[in-house]
Amino acid sequence: MSVLTKLLFADLERSNILKWLNARKVSVIVFLLSLLLFASYAVWNTRVSWLFGDEPHYVIQTISLVKYHTFDLTPTIEGEDYLPFHYAKLEAQSNAGLGGRYSVHAYFFSMLIAPAVAIGLVLGKVQLFVALELALLSALGVVVMYKFIKGVFGIDWVALLTTAIFALSQPLVIYSHLVYPDILEGWGYVLAVYLIYLKELSRRNVTLISFTLAGVFFMHQKTITLTGLLLLWAMWKIFKQHKYRLALLLKDLRVYLLTIPYGLSVLLLLVMNLFLFGKFSFTAMIGDVKTVFTVSPIVGILGNLFDQSHGIIIVMPVFVLVVLGFAALYQKKKELFWGIVITSFIFFIINMTYEDWLGGYSPAPRYMVPLLPVYSVSFAALFINIKKVVSWAIVLLLVGVGTLMTLLLPMAVSYMYVLTETNDLFRGLGGRLHYVIDYWPRFFPPTQKTWIGVAIISVAVLLLSLFIVFVESKRTNVNGVVSGTKE
Repeated sequence: MSVLTKLLFADLERSNILKWLNARKVSVIVFLLSLLLFASYAVWNTRVSWLFGDEPHYVIQTISLVKYHTFDLTPTIEGEDYLPFHYAKLEAQSNAGLGGRYSVHAYFFSMLIAPAVAIGLVLGKVQLFVALELALLSALGVVVMYKFIKGVFGIDWVALLTTAIFALSQPLVIYSHLVYPDILEGWGYVLAVYLIYLKELSRRNVTLISFTLAGVFFMHQKTITLTGLLLLWAMWKIFKQHKYRLALLLKDLRVYLLTIPYGLSVLLLLVMNLFLFGKFSFTAMIGDVKTVFTVSPIVGILGNLFDQSHGIIIVMPVFVLVVLGFAALYQKKKELFWGIVITSFIFFIINMTYEDWLGGYSPAPRYMVPLLPVYSVSFAALFINIKKVVSWAIVLLLVGVGTLMTLLLPMAVSYMYVLTETNDLFRGLGGRLHYVIDYWPRFFPPTQKTWIGVAIISVAVLLLSLFIVFVESKRTNVNGVVSGTKE
């Protein structure tokens, strides 16, 4: 433990607090604090904003199931059941099928929010109850993230600190209660990695892994690469237990418990598309339009990192340390490093070949949100490596700015649904902060000024990372004094 962390946590570790706070009690406290945070933002948002983007369409899809008992969206649209949570008439995100108009979205997410929609229809508060249910599910997700980090490193303060940083980050706070499946995909991702990497691959656990991956896939077909690669990771671990003997693998019941539920979810989507649209195709619901491999991923990748409205760095500044985090994770947990890198990078890069790389009329950065809960473990690895006060000061400054960005959300509600060239949060604040939107990179469209801004920020991030590496490379003796100096 570093000098700073000794000062911060020594008394806590010597006290009886941690003895009293066993794993279950800590998990309950993490859950309750997360629920308080997410539910507070949920209540605030439902009081000041309508549903926008894809949100009303997921609810319309659910109302059709709950109220009209049909996949056809026509009764819900004609009955204008959406007006209590949307400000004007709208056309459903749908395509003509066999005997009606059906949603372009997969159905598992709508099924998850069905209880909240049913209660909301009775009480006239659909938007509020859906937001609160999603906040509840996200609070449970934070507990999984905490247990994942704790299980990997076994250090309480690292798990708690990292969990707090991510739970308070603007992307997770925003998506914790908005009607998008992306954050639930993220909680499913971290649960699957937790089970694959940390738990015994028993029959019960491989079945849970398979159902988790099936649920994530059935929320959005874009996750087929992510879920498929996770399934292969689990399969590889079972194969390794049999010393790579195929005959023994095929005799293992766990192989079928792992593959059959997930395979049935894929088949179910195909059958539903055949039943609703007359086509045995993954993309029948969106009209067989080519959605990926339409553009170069470069603009999407850089935009998700650097864009002033859709980039993660401006809303979660501590993310600039992600490379250092993965380097630390590689040193400590190589299998976990490769498992996360391979599954997440392929998923992310393929999504960045989609022309709508920003995720439409939605908060930023939508296509990175499913990855953030798992990426938290790389930051935990970094925090374990940090020994010097100056490095901690940098981390805490970045975290503080990110937390401030979360606290400022009520001052610019429109930022929750960014589809503008400039950052509405800073525009709303005005004053001296207005310079940020004048000089921070924009990708709508990218210009020469954009690439100059990206280059400047990249160099700054590189220098900051090298500075931390340089500071941490200085040796200290057991008392925390830099070698070569007098006590």
